[in-house]
Amino acid sequence: MPARLRRHQITESTAVGEALGLARSHWPDEAESKLVARLIVLGADVLRNQDAAARSSREQAWQTLCQRFAGTYQPGYLTELRADWPA
Repeated sequence: MPARLRRHQITESTAVGEALGLARSHWPDEAESKLVARLIVLGADVLRNQDAAARSSREQAWQTLCQRFAGTYQPGYLTELRADWPA
C-alpha cells in the first residue's frame, strides 16, 4: 500500500549517528524513524527560536535608532527646505 505522506531517505554520517545516539539516550524506546522525526522537529523549533530572537534584536536596534534621532527634523522641515529651491 503506498504511503500517504512523502518519505525521506538520509545517509547515516558520523554527525547523524551521533545525533541519533543522543536522541536514543533521551527516548530509548523509540524506533530510529521516530528518533529522526523528533530530531527534525526539535531542529525546526531551534531555528524558529533563533529567527524570533534575530527579529527581536533587529526590532530593538531599530527602536533604539529611532529614539536616538527623534526630533532631529521638525515638522515642516522638508517644505521649508524646498521653498528655497528654484521652480
